[in-house]
Amino acid sequence: MLKKFFIAKATEGLTEGSIRTYRQAIANALTKIGKHVRNITSDDIRLLLASMRLNKKSAAYMNLVRRSLNSFFGWITKEELINKNPMLRIASIRETKKVRQPFTEEELERLRQSAGSARNKCIVEFLYSTGCRVSEMCGINRDDLNFTDSQVLVLGKGKKYRMVYFSARCKVLLQEYLGQRQDSESALFVSDYEGFRSKKEAPVGRLSMSGVEDMIRKIGKRAGIKDVHPHRFRRTAATLALKRGMRITDVQRMLGHSDIKTTTIYAITSDEEVKREHEKYII
Repeated sequence: MLKKFFIAKATEGLTEGSIRTYRQAIANALTKIGKHVRNITSDDIRLLLASMRLNKKSAAYMNLVRRSLNSFFGWITKEELINKNPMLRIASIRETKKVRQPFTEEELERLRQSAGSARNKCIVEFLYSTGCRVSEMCGINRDDLNFTDSQVLVLGKGKKYRMVYFSARCKVLLQEYLGQRQDSESALFVSDYEGFRSKKEAPVGRLSMSGVEDMIRKIGKRAGIKDVHPHRFRRTAATLALKRGMRITDVQRMLGHSDIKTTTIYAITSDEEVKREHEKYII
């Protein structure tokens, strides 16, 4: 049943990363329940979730397990591999919503100055100015760039393409970086950490997501900024765009969100901004 489920999900276009996450969550849950899927009841699911809470698992992780099981049992019920879906009465877990902070404009400038090589400066600026996911950026090829219109087509979640745009600053950095490249690799960003390689090393290859994450963490450490990761540049791009007056529907398109509710997460307003607006409007 599991094999059939994952084959179906792969055919539907679920990414390898999502399939890996689903597989691990479902396999762990079924192992802990210890029953054949045909014999699992709603009470078994509730006991599983209760044991996870007792073991101090986060509400976010519990919801991940619940969603994974919900997808699996929903599919095998629809395929008539079982008679009754035990997930129908299982409600979502209440999560405490954490406000995830973007970089301040000062922090963003410090990260730019701490980037180091031409490639790294380019990646920092590209992540910020386009609002791309790191997976989207790593999939871009050199030939995909349209320097005339400062735009590039990226493949996002759900195998959907969208156009993203880069700033004038990013355009200049891209041209400088690509002008230094002497390899024939098609990827926009390649795996030469400090921007150079010796002849004895292996040929350059496409930069991986983990490579970007590692490089960004090191830049954050040099800049003296905590919790530096690629997604925070995306959050910063969205937050600053909304703060400067960009329509939320345009930010939604920029980020590639299918649901505008996801975009509203980035509409962070500080207490000082609320105070200024209050003084302006409440007389």
